[in-house]
Amino acid sequence: MFTTAPTLTVEQYRWMKTLSVQRGLRSKDIPQEVARALLAGRLVAQQQGMATITPEGKAALSAYTGPVF
Repeated sequence: MFTTAPTLTVEQYRWMKTLSVQRGLRSKDIPQEVARALLAGRLVAQQQGMATITPEGKAALSAYTGPVF
């Protein structure tokens, strides 16, 4: 059985990269549409109003092959 890593859009990648650098970023600072997609894909979790990257999110971030900024 094949498994595929989730793919990120350029905007999602930018915010995931920002989250990986700025650990104190609040969930409300992320655009709502992007935040919903990241939460739905279980790439980001909310903990006490803060966005944290999940293990799946780290895997998607490291597997990203699209354009960078």
